[in-house]
Amino acid sequence: MHIFTIHSFLSLSWAEWGSILVIGTAVFGGAHKLIGNLIDKVLNPINQNLQKLNKNIEDWNEWHKHANKRFENGDKHFIRHDEQLKDHERRITNLEEQTNERY
Repeated sequence: MHIFTIHSFLSLSWAEWGSILVIGTAVFGGAHKLIGNLIDKVLNPINQNLQKLNKNIEDWNEWHKHANKRFENGDKHFIRHDEQLKDHERRITNLEEQTNERY
């Protein structure tokens, strides 16, 4: 038995090898199309949703940064107003004591 002859290779005729090649091409071509559809219908929407999620996280981080600045500024105003209130309370207490001493 010879592996290669003019009319066959590995005991299959050239027509059979041609059929195997056509079938293999069809199978791999179909698999390629199936994978392309899988990417288009499954992975692309997932990718789009991940991009939206990433944008939302970036927007939230930006908002949070501005909210912290507003909080810090408000906290500074609150501390200043608290100090003013304490100062007014001392001044009122002093005025009350001065008024009580006169009468």
